[in-house]
Amino acid sequence: MLLSESCVPLHGPDVVYLQLMSETKSRLQACIPDNTRHNKRWQALITTPHLSVRHFRKSSQWKVLSRSHAELVVADRHVKEMFRRHCYIFNSTQCFVDEHYIPTLISSYGLDNETDCIGRPTYADMYGGQHPRRILPKQVNTTLVKKMQGASESFCDVPRARVSALKLLTGLNTTGCARGPEEAVIADAPQLNQREMEQSDNWVVQRGYRPLSYRCPLFGRKFVPQALKATLRALLSCQGAALGSWC
Repeated sequence: MLLSESCVPLHGPDVVYLQLMSETKSRLQACIPDNTRHNKRWQALITTPHLSVRHFRKSSQWKVLSRSHAELVVADRHVKEMFRRHCYIFNSTQCFVDEHYIPTLISSYGLDNETDCIGRPTYADMYGGQHPRRILPKQVNTTLVKKMQGASESFCDVPRARVSALKLLTGLNTTGCARGPEEAVIADAPQLNQREMEQSDNWVVQRGYRPLSYRCPLFGRKFVPQALKATLRALLSCQGAALGSWC
């Protein structure tokens, strides 16, 4: 997982952990794009018998990789060297290694379908520009946190994911501390679809966790350091990210 220092978690560690364990694909856009407008960033000198513009991809510089993809990045020498030599920003050359290298590497191995084709582990307000809007202290509240979570979207059923995580990890609260006996029983846990669980080959889903969609961000950015106190209040609030142990 690659995150920036301006990222904050939108869910408790129990949900983040189980969500990542339930996902079989990297949160990365390495699929064939709908348009080729970013191909103008491709540098012809990068081309080799095993690497060409048809493999060129763009994704967020912040990403979550599966174990096999992380191992591929560590083992790679060929694509990494070509990007080191010829992918840079200078005058009219606009090749961004952090956005292009890993998705292009995965695409060059024909592993496009092992990514979610979305590449959205973090929420960011791009407001039509190339850089995300900075979030200031006065802008931070529980409403913003809910918006980042995608709470208004049917495929981001955060309460269901959270309650199923609490049920699965009975005995621990969202801070990782042991619960008392009275907290160990989650009375309002969702009724789990046994058929869906049996059809899944993922142990987390089989045990009852109800995963979020890949379209649901797990982290939010870009919070300025001055927003620390306001951000903590919103994240700890039971109306926000519910990270407080009392939620």
